[in-house]
Amino acid sequence: MGYVTKVSRVRIRLSEIADRSGVSISTVSRVLNEQPGVSPHTRRLVLTAIDVLGYDRPVRLRPRSGGLVGLVMPELENPFFPRLAHHLEVNLSRMGLSTVLCSQTLGGAHEDDYVANLLEHSVAGIVFVSGVHALVSSDPARYQRLLDLGMPIVLVNGALAGLEAPCVSTDDVAAVELAVQHLEHMGHRRIGAALGQQRYVPAVRKKQAFLDTIARRGLVPDDLDAADLVESTTYSVQGGQVA
Repeated sequence: MGYVTKVSRVRIRLSEIADRSGVSISTVSRVLNEQPGVSPHTRRLVLTAIDVLGYDRPVRLRPRSGGLVGLVMPELENPFFPRLAHHLEVNLSRMGLSTVLCSQTLGGAHEDDYVANLLEHSVAGIVFVSGVHALVSSDPARYQRLLDLGMPIVLVNGALAGLEAPCVSTDDVAAVELAVQHLEHMGHRRIGAALGQQRYVPAVRKKQAFLDTIARRGLVPDDLDAADLVESTTYSVQGGQVA
């Protein structure tokens, strides 16, 4: 009975992988057992399905280390950034890549300095989180030079027009609308927004979204201007208290 249960569980896993990758169970089995008759493309589909479903690959099918990926992000006092770094590290490790964390502090190394060091170490790619690219006046040339070198980059929490690089960001407009709607449904009518400095693109997007939302929902008090409901300050506990 125990043997049948074990086989059943294995078959369920194989069927899940097969459904996810769009191939037959027998093809999944051939990939897992490294048998011939499977194209490289199909093999990649199956292995990707295994990773996406959260299963551990057999040791012999795990990728060998493919190099280093630079992770350039702001200071780590904000709990969001260490958590993001952790998830990036976990997912990159599944691809045989290791991360090099480059955190910026006031008066410390600049993003450009980190990039120069990462290039010297021949990294396989660089992920920029809330970096120079998130500044309103950012010049895309520094990132275009990396693309011209063939360096894969990803920009998180900010995008630059005309730059052919993947960008990942929250939908600031939707986030602000949901927040205001939630507070309004709780009965609040005088709603303010404490945002980051307006030198950052995400903060600019949030401010405009907030002003548009409260105007559309009739939430601007008669005794105040809409601009009075917004405070922009540094991303810190002290900044939040000031706001």
